[in-house]
Amino acid sequence: MARNVACLALAAFMLGGCDATRNASMNPKDRQGRAEAASMPVEAWSLDGDPLYRPMQDSRFHQEQVDKLREAAAIAIEDPTDIDAIIWMGRRNAYIGRYNRSIEIYSMGLELHPDNPRLLRHRGHRHLTTRQLDKALADFKAAARHSELMPDRVEQDGMPNRAGIPLTTTKWNIQYHLGLTYYLMGRLEEADRSLERCKRLSRHDDQIVACTYWRWLTAMQRNRQTEAVALLEPINREMEIIENSQYHRLLLLFKGEMDRDEIQTTDERSVLSADVQSATTGYGLAMWMRFNGNMDGSNRLLNSIVASSSWPAFGHIAAEAELAIQSRGFDHETWATQFEDPYIIDMP
Repeated sequence: MARNVACLALAAFMLGGCDATRNASMNPKDRQGRAEAASMPVEAWSLDGDPLYRPMQDSRFHQEQVDKLREAAAIAIEDPTDIDAIIWMGRRNAYIGRYNRSIEIYSMGLELHPDNPRLLRHRGHRHLTTRQLDKALADFKAAARHSELMPDRVEQDGMPNRAGIPLTTTKWNIQYHLGLTYYLMGRLEEADRSLERCKRLSRHDDQIVACTYWRWLTAMQRNRQTEAVALLEPINREMEIIENSQYHRLLLLFKGEMDRDEIQTTDERSVLSADVQSATTGYGLAMWMRFNGNMDGSNRLLNSIVASSSWPAFGHIAAEAELAIQSRGFDHETWATQFEDPYIIDMP
């Protein structure tokens, strides 16, 4: 298995610098943009069965990530068992849209380091990206079990924020992504439990707003308006937000302390772009509209998100799930039965 990791590391040096790139000005909505996107490999299938092509990227960003992938690969060639090198090879492959290669690398790493929570957490993330929700759930639950007695550790950012401060930890990321996976699968009670654990692990305002955002949506989906209101009490404009400004603004909107026009001005008008922030804000705004009785407006926005090229974004996946539930006439309990859970015994 170590030899296989080394082979993948060598393959990283074979990557071209522009095999999945575009000019920053290319519009994925126009005919040429759609044709170019469709020429890329299929990396996943949407929750409705549509092909999801490897994202087109700005050429400069792509080359930067390829260079950093090669740095990680050089370490892996010297020591194929180096867990940090394996993780960074997986992360850099994902950053250039090679999600299945990323999963393959993490799986090889888990052959060398069985039950390692960090490898499980990162593989779970890419199972989530590729809509393999049952596999994502298995990874995150296993990561939670195997990390329970281990000390937590700060997780370094692959794309540092403007302050250059890593804000999350391994255990926080496990619970956050576990809660999100449960939410997308319609298992709302379990989603709330994981996101509540996530909140307890939070040390920064960015973490608090991320957990609170998905917990608020979970509470509203469960028709627990009183709980939803209580979740918003600590949220205010003075919070020190470095990364998650979209979640923060949406929570202020939900609380009635930010006007909808402020949200639309910054994000809704560009929701058809490949910008992850647009899908994130678009989904939150669509659900706010739905909870306030504007079903038509909500559906228009959800469909706009799904038609966009930002499919790796959590907001895009959530929009797919919401529309799939609605089109099938399911409730969340019925939707949850569409997925297989490889673990019969739930985590405590």
